Amino acid sequence: HANEQMSLDVNRNSWEADYHNTKPFFIHDYGCHCGDMDATDDGVLHSMLFHSDTELAFACVYNTGYGWGNQQSTKSSSALQQKLFWAYMFDVTNNSGSSMNWQLGKAMAHSRDTMAPTISWGGSWREIIQCCLLFGDPAQRLKDMTKPPETPERPKGPTEGIVGVEYMFFTSTTDPEGEQVSYLWDWDDNTSSDWLGPFDSGVTVSTFHSWAEAGEYEIRVKAKDTHSAKSDWSDSLTIRIVDLPVLEIGDISGSLFKISAVIKNNGSIDAT
Repeated sequence: HANEQMSLDVNRNSWEADYHNTKPFFIHDYGCHCGDMDATDDGVLHSMLFHSDTELAFACVYNTGYGWGNQQSTKSSSALQQKLFWAYMFDVTNNSGSSMNWQLGKAMAHSRDTMAPTISWGGSWREIIQCCLLFGDPAQRLKDMTKPPETPERPKGPTEGIVGVEYMFFTSTTDPEGEQVSYLWDWDDNTSSDWLGPFDSGVTVSTFHSWAEAGEYEIRVKAKDTHSAKSDWSDSLTIRIVDLPVLEIGDISGSLFKISAVIKNNGSIDAT
């Protein structure tokens, strides 16, 4: 239960007197009217955000209207919105895409945008879309507790090559938590690979690439784990790509036993 003086069944006075956390937390409560604040600034919202710089909450999702709940079931509009808020964070593959997107404002937008097409009654629209509010910085990102993979080894492979010929390159890395890792290769020719993998931590992996133009290219690679926590880019391997010899055969002269011809190399490398 909740009201302007109470959140999660705890009165604001108890929050201030009995809870002495040293790291502020985030709280999501869809109880009724816990987001209300009167002119004297003495509501539970004020206690959560302004009672202390180190205790209680750094941000809240609170209702300024009624919460649509059900004491016997979690099948209610407010409960669904709260589930969608956390589903944005926890379902990286389908929703947030990366823990780098774990921002409070993005999670709120996801829950509202997903809920909105399902609401057919004005009361639900008012309480779910208009009255359930984020009190905090929408850009605040929740910290991802997973550790990213180590920076991959500098790619191994040839340092010289010819235009249009595929070459194989190798790298490896380890994940601190032993999770599988995927690799993204940057070929320095305005192209990159897809995320390749996942592969077991510590396994040497390989891939191929060719270049369409001559030049020097800096090849680098980065890794991510199964939670999309990404490493830094590796050190670069430089490869020099050259054109094939371009041979032009000029005049051919001679007789049956002796023929001569003028052959010119118009390419950028020697012909052997």
